[in-house]
Amino acid sequence: MSEQKKSAPTVRDVPPTEFAQMLATAEHAGEVARQSPARTLAILGYAPSVRAAPFLDPSFHLWGMNDMMDVMPRIDMLFEMHEPAVVKIEGHWDRLKLLPVPVIMWDRHEDIPMSQAYPLEAVAARWQLPGMAIPYLTCSASQMLAMALLLDPLPEEIHLYGTDMSREEEHSHQRPSCEFYIGAARALGVRVVLQKETDLCKTLFLYGKDDTRRGTLSMKLADRIK
Repeated sequence: MSEQKKSAPTVRDVPPTEFAQMLATAEHAGEVARQSPARTLAILGYAPSVRAAPFLDPSFHLWGMNDMMDVMPRIDMLFEMHEPAVVKIEGHWDRLKLLPVPVIMWDRHEDIPMSQAYPLEAVAARWQLPGMAIPYLTCSASQMLAMALLLDPLPEEIHLYGTDMSREEEHSHQRPSCEFYIGAARALGVRVVLQKETDLCKTLFLYGKDDTRRGTLSMKLADRIK
């Protein structure tokens, strides 16, 4: 009888101490990617379309944010990009200490064994535009996208769930940075899959071609606001 083929190791199989040492290197983002057999990445937000996320599909590597370990059935990597004082006030700092999956933060914290520092220098070197003081990162989703595009090898596909960007705050300053990295992903040959509910990369008319339709839609919107 032939020996049963062993499944590829994942980040869950690496002891915390070994994992911490591995992630201390400049290539840690790529090492994380190589620890996962999945070449399809799903980035999760909190908007309603997250209900369609492939939680039961092992071919996806699921990246979540903030306190998603409490509300989602599965997370393979968690991004908590808020300051420690804010996280402690929100009440999930202690639960981060117990997570068996990588926790991406601005800095590594000894009391969170699976934490690792976000590769800000690498992101800035790759994506910061000339003349700009800091890289274009305005929300967790764009931070996740920017890091995903540093992975070696790159994901074949990136799916976004729950990143609908339909709230006013998201529209005004979060949505554009996500669209920046979506464009970068497409330029690198990564297939990006958006949900039909999202407002990312979506327009209702073609500039210059659909001016009449644009005017009609604008009037309808104004009437609804009234």
